[in-house]
Amino acid sequence: MTGKPFRKLALSFLAFLLIMVASSVPACQEMGMPPEADFTAAPTSGAAPLKVQFTDTSTGQVTGWEWDFNANGEIDSVEQHPVFVFQNPGVYTVALTAKGPVVKDTVVIEQLIKVAIPEEGRDWPAYDFGYHVRPAGGFAGSIRSFTMRGTSLEDGVARKFSLEGTYSGISTVPIVTILRETDLTSQETTEKELVKPLECHEVRHRIVMDHGGGGIVYPEWVDITLWIPTGELTKDPEYHWVYVKAVLEDSEGNSAEWSYYTDVIMRDEAKYPPPGKEITYNPHVRGSFDHYDRWAIHGLYGWAWTLGRGFADQGMVLDDGTMEWNGLTYHLARDNRSVGAYEFHAWSITADAMIDNKEVEYRANMTPEFPLPLTFRLQFKGVQDFVDYRLTGVVISRSLGMSS
Repeated sequence: MTGKPFRKLALSFLAFLLIMVASSVPACQEMGMPPEADFTAAPTSGAAPLKVQFTDTSTGQVTGWEWDFNANGEIDSVEQHPVFVFQNPGVYTVALTAKGPVVKDTVVIEQLIKVAIPEEGRDWPAYDFGYHVRPAGGFAGSIRSFTMRGTSLEDGVARKFSLEGTYSGISTVPIVTILRETDLTSQETTEKELVKPLECHEVRHRIVMDHGGGGIVYPEWVDITLWIPTGELTKDPEYHWVYVKAVLEDSEGNSAEWSYYTDVIMRDEAKYPPPGKEITYNPHVRGSFDHYDRWAIHGLYGWAWTLGRGFADQGMVLDDGTMEWNGLTYHLARDNRSVGAYEFHAWSITADAMIDNKEVEYRANMTPEFPLPLTFRLQFKGVQDFVDYRLTGVVISRSLGMSS
């Protein structure tokens, strides 16, 4: 008789414990229910670097979480409620896989996170092809390829060319510079090749000449590959090279090579050599680039960089008006430009300068969100000579792993 009340009490207590355990399991973790992935994020937009809190709201029995914050198929976090910092501007798709004891479920939210370039303190990328561009329309991402058409008039001869550029990624290449040392007493000169491995963006340019005067016959095509350092370009006015190596090949089997790099120590040594010595650092040159470097490559990466240096130093946030930099007067005006399927926030820039004791006027449309001038023209004053070109198309590799 005494055992029955005890058994009833034990059963009642067991039932109470089961109720308490069941009530302690959140709705999102119901026992026996298959997982159904879901989450929220805040904030979903802002300037880089953007810190985002992700909150798991999955339902069912969940035993693990796998987060992919940039839709590249790799797991970025296994926490339930992770915080992730998006360092680069772009549009990001986020995926969460909620894992259960037997099955798992994945939710993908397209273009959830939109990361903008910071409004303050941002610099023109200055030919950094790894930079994420953010046009006014379309998808943000990195440059994949670009096309342009150009015209030059030199000594009364008009030359038209088309250029297709392809970004090949980052590679480490040997850069050769010639050290020339002269003994001022004996006038004996020695030369030595210095080789420096340097991490660079690799960009190939295929140039096709549409017309050439002066009896010049051009190859069917010319390929010029440039290597541009991934590090910050120096602001030293005596060092103006944007690219440190160039290699030319054409349809007729001709080839040429150029390379040059000096660091601060080398430049100081040339300025302040040991007593009785003269030291210079010269480019390594093999073969000939003819005029391609002047019409196309130097125009795109040299003159445009000369014009853009003051623009870069001032950062991206500029007002319409005039500014002085390094002896040049820049006139600036906001001006959006369309290139292919994209519209870029840009500025019209004009400046006067001297080249080879000749007065020239620069005119360009440049944007801090793209490492190439959208349009560019260099006009020699008092003569007809000029060089100009315009960007006619661009392909951007999206942050989503797609292209457009």
